[in-house]
Amino acid sequence: MYCTIVRLSKSEEDAISQNKLDHATALFEAFRDGTLAVRVTPRAGAERIGISEDGLVKIYVTVPPESGKANARVIELIAKTLGVAKSTVEITRGEKSRNKVIRLKK
Repeated sequence: MYCTIVRLSKSEEDAISQNKLDHATALFEAFRDGTLAVRVTPRAGAERIGISEDGLVKIYVTVPPESGKANARVIELIAKTLGVAKSTVEITRGEKSRNKVIRLKK
């Protein structure tokens, strides 16, 4: 599944952050076919994952995009949100880009 990434409004981000269970469920739904296109923002003020009702995903991490630090943190955030091992989450495309494709291994 590939999707267009858009900036979430403050109200959408607040609605998502209010209920983490719904957040994880929405993220699982976005991974329906095993892959997910995301837009990553390194050096953000706070770490979070934003998901709109349309399934558009934007990931904010506080670490810089140096030596794979931001990629590692993206994997950690997704794994933590979904409650899976970090080894089951991989970046299949876009290692050196803000636009990435993430896959869940079986």
